[in-house]
Parts: sequence; structure tokens; C-alpha cells
Amino acid sequence: MRKSKADKKKVTPPSEDKAQNISKAPQVDMKWKVILFVFGFLLYAQTVNFEYALDDKIVIISNQITTRGFDGVMDHFFYDSMDGFWAEQYGIDVADLDKDALVAGGRYRPLSLVSYAIEYELFGENPWWSHLINALLYGATGLVLFHLMMRLFPSSLKKDIWKTIPFWTTLLFLAHPLHVEVVANIKGRDEILSLLFGLMALIQTLKYVDSRNNQNLIWAFGLLFLSLMSKETTIAFVALGPLMMYFFDIGKMKDWNKSFVVLLGAGVLYTLIRYMVIGGGADTEVTELMNDPFLYANGSERLATIFLVFAAYIKLLFMPFPLTHDYYPYHLPFLEDGQQYAIWSDLGVIAGVLIMLGLLWVIIKGFKRKSIYAFAALFFLGTAILISNLFFPIGVFMNERFMYAPSIGMLMALTYFLLEELPAKAKSFKPVTAIGLMGVVTIVFSGMTLSRSQAWKNDATLALTDVATSTGSAKANMAAGDALIKEISEEKNPDVKTEMINEAYGYLKTSLDIYPEYFPPLDLLGKLYFESGNYAESIKFYGYCVERKPTKQSFKDNIFYIGNKLAQELRYEEAVQAYDKALTYSPNDKRYLLAAAQVFARDLKNPSRALPYMEKAYQFYPNDADVAEKLAITYAMLNRYPDAIQILEPLYQANPNNASIMKNLGIAYYQSGQIERGTILVEKSQTLNQPK
Repeated sequence: MRKSKADKKKVTPPSEDKAQNISKAPQVDMKWKVILFVFGFLLYAQTVNFEYALDDKIVIISNQITTRGFDGVMDHFFYDSMDGFWAEQYGIDVADLDKDALVAGGRYRPLSLVSYAIEYELFGENPWWSHLINALLYGATGLVLFHLMMRLFPSSLKKDIWKTIPFWTTLLFLAHPLHVEVVANIKGRDEILSLLFGLMALIQTLKYVDSRNNQNLIWAFGLLFLSLMSKETTIAFVALGPLMMYFFDIGKMKDWNKSFVVLLGAGVLYTLIRYMVIGGGADTEVTELMNDPFLYANGSERLATIFLVFAAYIKLLFMPFPLTHDYYPYHLPFLEDGQQYAIWSDLGVIAGVLIMLGLLWVIIKGFKRKSIYAFAALFFLGTAILISNLFFPIGVFMNERFMYAPSIGMLMALTYFLLEELPAKAKSFKPVTAIGLMGVVTIVFSGMTLSRSQAWKNDATLALTDVATSTGSAKANMAAGDALIKEISEEKNPDVKTEMINEAYGYLKTSLDIYPEYFPPLDLLGKLYFESGNYAESIKFYGYCVERKPTKQSFKDNIFYIGNKLAQELRYEEAVQAYDKALTYSPNDKRYLLAAAQVFARDLKNPSRALPYMEKAYQFYPNDADVAEKLAITYAMLNRYPDAIQILEPLYQANPNNASIMKNLGIAYYQSGQIERGTILVEKSQTLNQPK
């Protein structure tokens, strides 16, 4: 028998699961709040023993503003979030930073940076406290989420809390392994604070309906503003707040409109401040793949890849394995080896399109009926849209931390389906079955979270763990090679060291195979070959570095240092070859010229080969006493005493108390036949050298 339209309308969510035009303050036994807070905290309590990892250095120990402590607190409000890091890298004051030298776009998230500056002032370079604070804030976020959910589902108060949608939504949220990156990485505090303050702002809008006190709206304004100052992705809450009230029948149209205006005001204020501080973002064209993973994709490939990523996010929300911190080019799930971008025939792309269409269908169909599924879909899409790459590139294909807020929508829909809808439709499926199922999932998720957290112990552990997953990422392979190189110099066992060298080489070669234009592996290969004793290859790769970054002095100096190392090992001809290579990039560098001349004159006893280097050095530095004296010594070694005297005599007149110049001039006079003049100078120099 077919159902009438009236019957079909009864499929909508039960009215008792919605507040009746007011937002009732939930009175929940304190023990449940304690349980949720402690559960969230304990999942990450182990991280207090972890070090700084990944982007922690960018926002803390390598950030010039943060390391000023209290003095840097206010500065964070007047600079791009990356400015303190870039200034530190360039070795200049942040006030002198050339914004045009930075990557395109801008980041204005001062609040988390302020917290790091305060911690740095109080505790110094100590990640223990920062990890502890992240874990505590995560537990607090669970409490706030639970409080919000209890207001949305007030009928939960009529049940045992452990049987309710708010409890299980919060518990699954806290246990979810996809959130490890947010909490275990100190830098993830911007995500934590943003969601924490954002959820508190939504609660205040609901409290306003209950109290009719404008102070609640002021709190909502302030809390959303703090949320946006932590990270701008909660801008979606401007619309989600009123939509939440609509879908859950809280308040009336005027309340929805009023909350929208208040939340919009917070969004506008943040946007204005952001624009005044960092502008609209740099207009420079992005030419580096690691800043725009779609750099080499056409329009069709770009859009197809976005849908592939969307499908990957959904998969990770329900099956969070395997996890990685690195989704840089060209690590993308569901793609064949060697495939850089998705195409429309890929199954992952098709799945992403179908899921997106399904969610839109749920929203459209359920909007008028105020379906909880429709709101959950809106919450998911609204909080995920800014990180989708759909409207502007975000610098990476995807990141697990981007699902931190969106996961709430999916988990809300899942728990509602298991605890309310499915038992209502299938009488054989009891709520206790759903609770048992979610309990098992929570246990599994918790175990995965504890295990995954271990990867974030430090940079080396993270890199060497995740490269096994992100095999197609140039950055992951580079990071793994870098991690091994840092360990190689400390390894004493020659066999183990050789094995580590070979493994590091494999990672770095793979990185370059994936992205031949990638610069960091070139530098690291130079270091690796140096550690392995293959100085010729090390010089070659540092040469590549100089050619790619000709203004970077350190790469030229590395070639010079290799020359010094070869000279120490008595490999003089190879040392000179290294100096000559360095001189091709810096032909007037005094250190390079003098080092080459010294090897020829002193070590190889061949002053004639040293002379061109010394004459060139003198040409560039005619007023340098050290250069002039060494050139004169070289002339003397070649029996060109008049030339030596011609240089040393004015040098002596300018430095009459320099014993070395006096002695060498005396020797030159003596050897040229002017014995009396030479003897006087040599004896006088000896007198100057005697202790007084």
C-alpha cells in the first residue's frame, strides 16, 4: 500500500528531539562532563613528552616575534602569521621584511601565536607545556561540543546520558584519529581555539533565545571574533548559527535574523582588521609546486582532483587509515602510481561527485522539513568549503586537520541515524545495539589515536613514519632523507651508517624523480654525499644549488669547506679543484683565493701555481695588508725579490710596528743583496716579538 504525502512527512525527525522555540539550559550530572573532559585529555596526555615537530618551529622557536615573549604579544596582531618566521630566516627584523618576497596569499591568525609568545616568556623553549595546553584545550572542546549538542537535543535529558546523541557524538569526536594532527602538533592550536570559541559563540546565540538578554549576543559576537582571530575557517558559523536555530526550532525568525547580524558583525570586523594588517594577499604569480599543488593541472584535472579529495575526506572520516601529515604533490589516495592529477573516469572522482550530489540532495530535500541530516550536511560542507581548493588554492591537496570542524556534522548525522532513525524504522535494531557498535568504534578509534600520536614525537619519527604512506610525495621523501642525514653524523657503526646513507639516498632520489625541480633534495644530497665521503658528488650537487639560487652564499661556502676538508686529508689537487669550483661562482672571494694559493705554495711547494690566485686577490683587495703580504711572500718564493720589496715597503711604512711585515721585508732585502738593510729589519722584528 502506497503512503500518502501526509504519511511521508512523518519520516521527519521526531519533534521531541528539538527544543520548542527556546533553548533550554541542560542540567547534566557533572560526572558525565568530567568523563568527557578527562577522556579527551588522556588520549593526548602522552604528547607532553614529545618535541617540537613540523610547523611548530615556524610558529614558535623559529618565529622572531614569538621568541620575544611578552614583547612580541602585541606585534602578532600587526603582522602576517608567517612574517616572524620569514624575518628569522632572512636574518632581518620583521619590520624590514619585504612582503613581495613571501609566498602568495596571507595568514592572519594572531591568537594562537599570542599564546605561544606567552608560553615562551614563561617557560622558554619547552614543548612540554605547549603539548599539555593543547591536550587540555582539546578536552575542553569536547565539553563545549557536548553542551551545544545537549541544547540541540533537549530530549536527551529524559534518557540516560550514555544512551544519547550528544554523548556519543562528543565521544566519537574526541576519539577520532583524524584529529591527531590538530592536537599532537602544537601548531594545531589555531584549529583547536577556532572551533572552541566558535562552538561557544553558537551556544551564546541559543542562550539569548532562552534569556532574551542582549549580553548573550555580545558574548556571541566576541567569541566568534576570537574564533576567527584563531583561524578564519569558522567564518561559516555566521550562517550556521541562524541555520542551527532554524533546523532545531529554536527561537523565531527575528531571533535568527538578530543572531545572523551579530555573527556577521564579528565576521566583518575580523575581515576589516585582516585586510588592514595583511591586505588582500600578494598578487605575485605562484611558480612553486609546493605552494600550489595544482600548478601543472589543467582546469578539468583540477576540478576532478578536488572531487577525488572530497571522496578521500569522507573515506577518512569513516575509515581513518592510513594517516599521514603529508598530502603534498603527488600523494593522493586512489590514484595509480605516477598519476599526478585525477581524471573524471577515476572511481574516486566518481565517488566524490556522487557523494557531493547526495549531500546537496539531502540539504535541498530536507531544508523545508528541517531535517537533522540536512543541517549535518550543511555543517559539514559549510566548514569544509574554505579548504576545498574550489575557490582558491590552499597550498596542498588536503590535510587531515581540515576535517577537524567538519567531522562534527558527519558524526552528528551518524549518531542520530544509529540511535533514533534506524531503531524507529527497523524494530529488530535496538538502541543498545547501536551503543555497543559505537562503543567498539570508540575503543578502536582511541587505540588508533594513541598509536598515531606516537608518530608526532619529533620530526624524524614523523618523517620516517609517514613516508611509508606518502610514497608519492616529493616532500615526504625529502623529509625522510633529511631525517636520516641528521642521524648519520652521530652513527658510530660503519655498517649501519652505510645502510642509512643508502636509504637516505633512495628517499632523496625518489623525491627528485617525483618533482625534478624540487630544490631541497639537491641541498640534502650535497650533505649526504659529504657525510658519505664522496666529496666530488657533494660538490656537484652544491653546484646545482648555486645555479638554482645564485645569491645564496652558503652553498658556495659549502664547496669551499669541502676544499678545506680535502686539504686536511692531504688530497691537495682535489682541494684546489673544489676551490676552483667555488671561484667560478664567486671569483673575487678572498677566502677562496687565499686557500687555493696556500695549498699550492705551502702544501704542494709550487708557488708558481699559487701566484695567479694571489695576484687576483691583490687585484680585488689592494688595501688588504694580509693579502699584500702573502703576495710578497709568493714573489719571494719565486726569487722575485724586487717585486716583493715593491709591495712590502709601502706596507711597512703604513705598519711600522708589524713584526711579520718587517721580517718578510728584511728577508726580501737580504736575498736581493741588500744585506745590511735586510739584517737590520730582521733583527728589529725579532726585538718586537720579544715579550716585554
